[in-house]
Amino acid sequence: MNEYYLLTLCIGILIIFLATSRKKGTKFPVVPGAYPILGNLINVDRLPDQIDDWCSKYGICEFRMLGKKWVIVADATELKTLSRQRPRQIQRFKPLRRALDDVAPGVFGAELPQWSLERRLMTPAFNHSNLTNFLPGLHKCCDSLVAAVRKEGGNNFIMLAARYTADVIGLVSFGQELESLNNPNSDIADVFKKLLHATTKRMLTPLPLWRIPILGPILDHFNGISSLKRRQNLTCEKILAQANPDNGYSILDKMVHLNRKENTKLSNIRLIGNLATLYIAGSETTATTMSWMLYFLAKFPDFQEEARRECFANSFDQFTTFKQALEAYPHLRSLFWECLRFYGPASFLFLENSQNTIQVADRTLDPNEYVLVVPLRWLAKQPQLGGSTFDPRRWLVSSSSTLNSKPSLLDPLPENLTLPFGFGVRICPGKDLAELEACTACAALLRAYDKIELVNPEEPQPSPTFQFAMIPDRPINLRFIQSTFTK
Repeated sequence: MNEYYLLTLCIGILIIFLATSRKKGTKFPVVPGAYPILGNLINVDRLPDQIDDWCSKYGICEFRMLGKKWVIVADATELKTLSRQRPRQIQRFKPLRRALDDVAPGVFGAELPQWSLERRLMTPAFNHSNLTNFLPGLHKCCDSLVAAVRKEGGNNFIMLAARYTADVIGLVSFGQELESLNNPNSDIADVFKKLLHATTKRMLTPLPLWRIPILGPILDHFNGISSLKRRQNLTCEKILAQANPDNGYSILDKMVHLNRKENTKLSNIRLIGNLATLYIAGSETTATTMSWMLYFLAKFPDFQEEARRECFANSFDQFTTFKQALEAYPHLRSLFWECLRFYGPASFLFLENSQNTIQVADRTLDPNEYVLVVPLRWLAKQPQLGGSTFDPRRWLVSSSSTLNSKPSLLDPLPENLTLPFGFGVRICPGKDLAELEACTACAALLRAYDKIELVNPEEPQPSPTFQFAMIPDRPINLRFIQSTFTK
């Protein structure tokens, strides 16, 4: 954390403390150990672990941080009640919205009525019929990933995975081939990645100095943010100019088409912001999940071989639909959801009720009285979902037919399992695409290599650490053993 963020932290703590010092009442069991002004001291990198620990010890509870009161909604029934109140009565935490709107003003950080408009423009591109058009391109990206692994190896695999997901996002979101796997120094990927980390820092900064006239632009200039924004805007304007709204299938093509057809007048700034949003929301998150999947494929060699046989049992042609492609990999899909249960990119959500009173555990919360913390990972690790035992086969079910014993994925999946993609009406529209994107890449690597191993199997397992997404705290290093014969 550089001097700028340290300064804003100190100033923010002081201002927030002065603004909230009179609101000292509590409505829930209080987490012990809070200090005056500072509240509960938390290592931000390990914030998810701390929240999980408090959930287990105290259930629904509150703590103080940066002068604010936070309530952890550690109850699935209460979460259902809250989900019905989004987005009208409950919104995303304001500092997160501000950070996203400054860097990527799009649907991810939008609230009503803007959210309804942008969601309506974006959703048609994510239906399975439209996504079927991208299957050949997705397999091409997988071929590039296999080639990159042959050339570069599997050390710090998440870096390769991020380039793969960037290429998929370029294809599906922009209708363009970014070639990140063939060009590690891709300008588009570099700009979006740097802005992603800038967004994380701003989200965790208590005082948004960058929003102050005159001062904000000066700070952005010296931090390099202004230069990154200019590069992002130039890049996105070029992408926007190449959109094909009349005949294209990409998310951008569909959005521009509907924007013109319905005369909704969504500005170019918001269109560009949504391009950045698609990258921010879908790149590092899916890359991280893919990396965990391959880690556990290496960790469970018997399961790896089962998944490999399943991959070779399937073939695809020009008539394969998105649904058929997704259902071809029940083993990998089970692993995907088990990895999300333990290592999902979103371990928690920060929400707030800025305009209306709401009820949590029979207590009335006034507007802006509390920040609501939804402990996604803790809820997904409850005993009814398997507790703290990792099992890659957990979500497989056997066929009841004796003639066909091929397993399938449990359908429907438990509600709390899909929480990493959001809940209520604000569930991520790209959920199915992310699942197929990760599973197809793993399948391509399983077909290409006889065995996937950990480089140092005796090393302790990596732990997730909090940045914009939950990422491993050290590299996942893999060894891919080349096939010795043609299968």
